[in-house]
Amino acid sequence: MSLIHRIDSFSKAEGLYSFITESNSIYQVRISKDKRTLIRFPQADSGEKKFRKDNEELMIIGEFSIVVGKPAIFTLEPLGEFGNCTIRITNIVKSISYIH
Repeated sequence: MSLIHRIDSFSKAEGLYSFITESNSIYQVRISKDKRTLIRFPQADSGEKKFRKDNEELMIIGEFSIVVGKPAIFTLEPLGEFGNCTIRITNIVKSISYIH
């Protein structure tokens, strides 16, 4: 794994990335030419609230930016019955890694 400072929806490098937030939640972002997905793995012992569809792969349907020192914001597929998208805002990003 190699540490990086930023990835976003305009990144040309396809692959699997991981980032960790201040609450110690771990996220994985997969970027391919056909789709972009997000999975959140919350830390059970942190007291952090569970989100709908934790531990499940979700489609990213809008632009995003993940930068160390800032929260990441994602526009995701709708996670409920109403609306045409779900917005997910993370805690401050501590680190980003390229997995493969």
